[in-house]
Amino acid sequence: MTSVPAIAAGWALVLLGGMLALPSSPSWPALLVGGALLVAAQIFSLNKNDRLIFRAFAGVPLVIALAAAAFWAGVVAQAGILVLILSREDILPTTSMPVLFVTGIGSVLVVGALIGLSDSLLLPFLLICAGVMICAGILWVRLYRLKRNYRSPVP
Repeated sequence: MTSVPAIAAGWALVLLGGMLALPSSPSWPALLVGGALLVAAQIFSLNKNDRLIFRAFAGVPLVIALAAAAFWAGVVAQAGILVLILSREDILPTTSMPVLFVTGIGSVLVVGALIGLSDSLLLPFLLICAGVMICAGILWVRLYRLKRNYRSPVP
């Protein structure tokens, strides 16, 4: 479902995050290396098994460099990278572009707001861990039901 509007929106968010960091004078070498790594991860065609991990972690240096200058610049850039990954990797293949866009941006902005408003990282960390465990449990139950349906004899 490589949607051109979703990819353009993802790149726009990454650029917006870069522009939000400009007043704080970010580390330019780190931004150039992080940006080059992100662009390379999106442009080069890789093995299907490896490209999701490479694309997901290629944006981390850029997000860290932007967040070191301005926290919300890193959060906005991370939302853009998430939209890029969701649209390029067909993680949500039946989802339309607006839902994909809102899901990517909304999830990152909610977690960013939670981290920005709390005084420590313990509460956001515990909430994110609980969310991951809930999602893993839901996926495990769905997989169990699917296996059970295909294991049972057909009448």
